[in-house]
Parts: sequence; C-alpha cells; structure tokens
Amino acid sequence: MDDTEQLLKQVAGRAHSSHPERYAATGTPTLPLPAPLPASLPTAELHRAEAALGFALPPLLAALHTRVADGGFGPEHGLLPLERAVAEYTAMRVSAWRRPEGVLPIADFGCALRACVDCRSEAAQVLLFEPNSGEPDLAWFLESPMLADWLRGWLDGSAWFSEESGAGGGGGGGPGDITPGGGNGPRVVPPAPPQGRPRPRRLRPPPPPAGPRPAARPPPPPGPWS
Repeated sequence: MDDTEQLLKQVAGRAHSSHPERYAATGTPTLPLPAPLPASLPTAELHRAEAALGFALPPLLAALHTRVADGGFGPEHGLLPLERAVAEYTAMRVSAWRRPEGVLPIADFGCALRACVDCRSEAAQVLLFEPNSGEPDLAWFLESPMLADWLRGWLDGSAWFSEESGAGGGGGGGPGDITPGGGNGPRVVPPAPPQGRPRPRRLRPPPPPAGPRPAARPPPPPGPWS
C-alpha cells in the first residue's frame, strides 16, 4: 500500500467513525450529533464538475470525493460538496475578489474563511482565503505546501485548526481569535502555533498593474460566503 492509499484509508476511518468514538470515549454524548456523511461522488459527476471548472482536480482531492464522501468531513465545518465548491469558485472568479484561476475552495472554516487547493500546483498546495480585511491582495495565506500534509495535520492533531492542537477546531469558528478590524469587520488573527508548528504565511501579492489603483474596495463576498 503506497502513501496515498494509506492516507485515504486513514481519512476514511476518521471521517466515518471519529465522532461516534469521541462521544463513546467521554461517556457524555454532545448534541446535536453530526449529520450522516453524504455518499461518495460518482465518477461521472466528478467529470462533469471538472468540465465546468475547466481543469482537473488533483488525484488526492478527487479521491476524497469519489472514495470517502462528497464532503461533510475534515477540519472545522468540513469539506464542501463538490457541487458547492464549483459554484463558489465560479461566483468568485467574476467578483471583485479576483480569485486566482485553478484555486478551488474545499473546506468551510466559518467567518467567510475557506481552505482552498491550488489545482494547478504539482503538490496541490493548500491556501487560506481570509477576506475580512476587505483587501483582495491581503486575503491569501499559504496554509500547507501539500494537500497530503494538510490532511495529515488534521489526522494527527498537529495542525493549528485541529481540536487536539488547542489552537482551533471543535466549533471554534475559524483559525484563531477574532478581534475588531478597524471598521472593516472582524479580523482573524492566526493563533500562536502549537509545538513549533508555523502559522499560515501570508502570500505576497502580485506586482500591481500599470496605472493608478482603483480606490474603491470590493463589497463583501455574496451569499454562501457570509
């Protein structure tokens, strides 16, 4: 069994059994119980989604949807169903937020935050989209250089958003403390990294285009981003 197969097996085991095991271990069930996982995605549906996006999903991300479940598991509020991810990507590509091509939202962290996968990168790097500053050039952080490592951080509790890390997860609603953002809405401050793990690193914005920058800020993300 290669590393990817091993990882998929571990993710499937956690996705299908972690919540019941946690309740049984504490002896004090917490309500409401999590909703049942959705069914895995048929391959034909995956191909339709990729055709709508105009690019293929990285093999590991595709396998999560087709072999584990079509969302509903993972960090914070869980992975998005692929249909919802496609809809959010399409809407944001034509918005003032200028989502980069090929960067697909995959998980809901609450407070408009999304974990996203750069489907054009060789290792499927994971980015954090944090729009609460109101500035598109300041909305992107490097979360993990590899999707596989991001998943392992969730599995072993070493990631900043994991319950076990003490720095997020468990209904915390986002990757850190929420503090006032100077009139631009709540601002997320990543927590101090546990056990030497680095916090998400803000990406450098691309060079500005020639000519004056527009003064107006984009409106808040619509609909599903609120």
